Amino acid sequence: MQDVPHAKGVPRDLAKALENYSAAANQACPPAENNLGALYQYGSGVPRDLAVALRWYRAAALHGNPGGQLNFGTFNYLGYATPVNYTEATKWFRAASSTGPIPLSPRIPLILKAPISPRHPPTLSSPIPNRSVR
Repeated sequence: MQDVPHAKGVPRDLAKALENYSAAANQACPPAENNLGALYQYGSGVPRDLAVALRWYRAAALHGNPGGQLNFGTFNYLGYATPVNYTEATKWFRAASSTGPIPLSPRIPLILKAPISPRHPPTLSSPIPNRSVR
């Protein structure tokens, strides 16, 4: 058993989490698909494998999970285990944001307002707003 930093003081069993998430994800449970993707992305209880993480994030995204949509969009935006695809990334960021507030990078609102371009990242010409307290 291994402690997980976000477990609020309760030891978590990553092997059991992997078993449970795998069983649920294989039955098309979107939150489990997203969580399984995170285990593979970060190598938590499994060898780190971005291609497997991408597969699970894609499944979660296609099943309407906002976290999966955000993660799948991020992988497309950054080119993790897939070629960089700004059009696809923007599509999934928009899908994730349409379901309500979710934690987003400060750049994502700028991406959502920019015209979709498959060749250029929407944020290169858009400044990041200064959110410092004055």
